[in-house]
Amino acid sequence: MKHWLVFGLLLCGPALAQEAHTLKASDGASIHLKYYAPEAAPRAALILMHSMRSNTCEYGDFPEVLVKQGYAAITVDLRVGGSELGCQNLTKASNNDVFEALLDIEASVEWLLQKTQLKQVVLLGSSVSGSLSLDYAGHHPEQIQGIVTYSVASPDMDLTSEVIQFAPRIKAPVLMVSPQEETSYPNQLLNLMGDIRKSVHVPAKGIHGARALSEPGMAEEYRKVTLEFLQTL
Repeated sequence: MKHWLVFGLLLCGPALAQEAHTLKASDGASIHLKYYAPEAAPRAALILMHSMRSNTCEYGDFPEVLVKQGYAAITVDLRVGGSELGCQNLTKASNNDVFEALLDIEASVEWLLQKTQLKQVVLLGSSVSGSLSLDYAGHHPEQIQGIVTYSVASPDMDLTSEVIQFAPRIKAPVLMVSPQEETSYPNQLLNLMGDIRKSVHVPAKGIHGARALSEPGMAEEYRKVTLEFLQTL
């Protein structure tokens, strides 16, 4: 059983409530996240995860955009993160084992389901957390409503092998957004997935990972394709 809520900090703004929380993963690690609550009952519950050596700031103000669309969202500092974009990752990395971050996802999923009283979540992953999202969805298809990845990638051969192994078990719709030069891996995964709604979107202009959601000249398309996908779930 997870020990979920250690503390919460409420930050009130216009039409937006943001809470900081610390969870305990099943191995005892402390996982830090921010929860963005909509004013009414949420349309869906979203988990936003960053790329390697990054943190919750990678998504910029996109969580606030999601909340205004009626979604409940959390941004999670995974233990594979670091200090980037003027922010610190508050979850202490124990080592470079990317598989340990699956425990962070597990704890985040269970906490958000309890918080929203919904039955499934949508996973949004950047780079390596895109691979972790697909891996988790293959292991726990009953918990996943949809998956969005940005520049899905894997720095670990064991993780790559496991994602390939479990891709056919994914039951939820999948959207993979990647610049043209990064489409080889997502196209490979696309061909391994079963009879589900799935696609690779190549933006007119892009960069690696979810940072594109906040980049001038890219953000509009990245946000549009993401929101359109979410509206179909």
